[in-house]
Amino acid sequence: MTTTPNPTLPPQDFMRKWENTRFGERQAAQEWFTDLCRLVGHPTPVERNDPENYTFEKSVPGGAADAYLANHFAWEFKGREFQLPGAFNQLLRYQVHLRTPPLLITSSFQLIRVQTNFPGKETVVHEIPIRELWRQEQLRNLHNIFFAPQEFEPDRTPENVTEETAQLFRAVVEEMERHDIASEDLAKFLNQIVFCLYAEDTDLLPNKFFEEIIATHWGNPRDFNIFIQDLFEAMRDGTKFGAKYIRHFNGDLFSSVKPVDLSEPALLNLKWAVGKNWRNIEPSVFGTLFEGALDASKRSQLGAHYTSADDIMAVIEPVVMKPLRQEWQAAKAQADALPSNDDALAVLNEFRARLTAVTVLDPACGSGNFLYIALRALLDLEKEVIDYAAE
Repeated sequence: MTTTPNPTLPPQDFMRKWENTRFGERQAAQEWFTDLCRLVGHPTPVERNDPENYTFEKSVPGGAADAYLANHFAWEFKGREFQLPGAFNQLLRYQVHLRTPPLLITSSFQLIRVQTNFPGKETVVHEIPIRELWRQEQLRNLHNIFFAPQEFEPDRTPENVTEETAQLFRAVVEEMERHDIASEDLAKFLNQIVFCLYAEDTDLLPNKFFEEIIATHWGNPRDFNIFIQDLFEAMRDGTKFGAKYIRHFNGDLFSSVKPVDLSEPALLNLKWAVGKNWRNIEPSVFGTLFEGALDASKRSQLGAHYTSADDIMAVIEPVVMKPLRQEWQAAKAQADALPSNDDALAVLNEFRARLTAVTVLDPACGSGNFLYIALRALLDLEKEVIDYAAE
């Protein structure tokens, strides 16, 4: 059924009402959202009267999404903008129980942040500042959230973004070879940097923290190395870096800190790589980057190795996944035949526990891509189990 928009609240009135509000999240979030519906001419959850598919406080294991519209969005509201990264992490935990909505939205009274969540596509962040709702472009974005979420779907895939990024690192490696840098030192240093880029975009490091270091010091390699050494030591020890508290990162990656003197051209390529959204980039870049830096004969894998996922799946599918899918069909049939939901859920949970106990041996013991792709296939099947249980 198509809903015809019927706006009843002008954008200027919305902005005027909420620009200086003193209320907090719990006091006014639902009224704010209701006004937003009036602004774009969309029914409110109460008006739609379909609490399963469109509601406030959509319950999920471990919490509740502040607003939810099936096949459109999961929405988490916070009173202040600096709380939005934490709100997004909540949505990441909730989404699998909400049938993976295409938009994950966080907002304060003054900002709406939309992150795309389309399967097989890169993730893109769109920001809609409330003060800009007089602009037709922003009003159209707001309208599309409720009426046409597919308008946000990106064209590129994570593989496209990974390949572009790997090519930048390939340029770094080739540049540093001309400076007689030991391949083992370069490989480890680049993997430390790559880890920081993932950590920054998943809030293990402060938001935009590493990106700011690169942006500020890429033109001065000496200063860059001083900052990087201090940061890596702070990550190894769990101490302060300037005014920031840095978490302790255990394991071997930061056990030794030995920055490589990257040249200015190498740092420029690194600066471009840092600007990517690292949530889009395949973790297999770790293994291929390490191999490529160590062995020039594998250098061509940087940027091309990711196309081998289909070849790896040609082994994983018949050997690992096909037997598990057969078990899953049997477990699903058993659950369907039970009269009690509790008994059916017990069967599904038992199969999910079975998945968590699967052990996969990497026959090549190379870059680790085989294990990564096997894990991804197992997680995809687990998501199918969770979705079925939720239904």
